[in-house]
Amino acid sequence: DVHLAVTGGALGWWLHTPTGETHYGRALEVAVVDATGAGDCFTGSYCAELDGGATPAAAATFAGIAAGLSCTRPGARAGSPRRSEVLDLLHRSPTSDEETSCA
Repeated sequence: DVHLAVTGGALGWWLHTPTGETHYGRALEVAVVDATGAGDCFTGSYCAELDGGATPAAAATFAGIAAGLSCTRPGARAGSPRRSEVLDLLHRSPTSDEETSCA
């Protein structure tokens, strides 16, 4: 199934499903140092999570956190967070479908 992920920087992300559902995730509130590569970080993290067996909504949630963290450091590649950093924030953030679904 094809899902469409749309990123909006400080506005967050949206995931549109083949059945017409839309999931939304708020942007991580951070002090931005450099936003270069944040979209690439989202895309790479999203694809890696899908490859690891995550659902599209869970993958987008993970990717949104990764992209936000990447903005806290200079450089596109050097600013990419480690998986453990993303997981630490993910476990402290709401991630249920009820909290991220749009009507």
